[in-house]
Amino acid sequence: MNFLSRTVPPRLLESAAAIHDTLTRSTFTNLLGRGNLTDRQWLQATLPIRHGGFGFTALTTTAPFAFLSSWASTLHTIAKRIPDAERLLDEVQNLHHSNSSISKDLCNVLPQNKTLVEVINDRKQLQHKLTEEYMKSVSNGFIQNSSSTRGQSRMMSMQGKGAGAWLLTVLSSSWHALSPSDFPLAFLMRLGCQMPLAGQCDCGKELDSDGYHVRLGRPSNQP
Repeated sequence: MNFLSRTVPPRLLESAAAIHDTLTRSTFTNLLGRGNLTDRQWLQATLPIRHGGFGFTALTTTAPFAFLSSWASTLHTIAKRIPDAERLLDEVQNLHHSNSSISKDLCNVLPQNKTLVEVINDRKQLQHKLTEEYMKSVSNGFIQNSSSTRGQSRMMSMQGKGAGAWLLTVLSSSWHALSPSDFPLAFLMRLGCQMPLAGQCDCGKELDSDGYHVRLGRPSNQP
């Protein structure tokens, strides 16, 4: 899909990208055993692991970055060999001035006071730069707009060094494996979802559906 994102204009890929994202979201939701995720929870899931997500890239968001980066890396070479090269610049400008949601996502991460044509001159790792800037802005928005200090702490802690390593680790022992019941709970906890927890902890306190008490662990003075 990244190849298509880099070679097909976003306006032509938009419908296919939406289907891709819908199927990815549906599959992930089914794995968690939940009826649905809120748009906010799914947005977090599409963030890179280092920003507190799961790395399920939303193609509808990243396609413009990939397409622009592809233009940036090839446009000057193509322009020298194609007689009507101005059409290529028009394609980029049309993407910039369109009113589509894809164009708005792209314009949100462009450097201030610069057009797309000016930005393509900074071609080195442009796709990564644009995507990373967008993901950082979304992640910071989660922290700043969180309704509770717990929510802010959850997002900030997941961005710490090594906090998401458990999602990438190759198991070397069955002792490190999560059980079929613990696996979805760990994912739900990461997304801040309500969890199917009920009853009392061994310490005597009620278990909360946010899972915060479970994360505290057992006091050292208890057997």
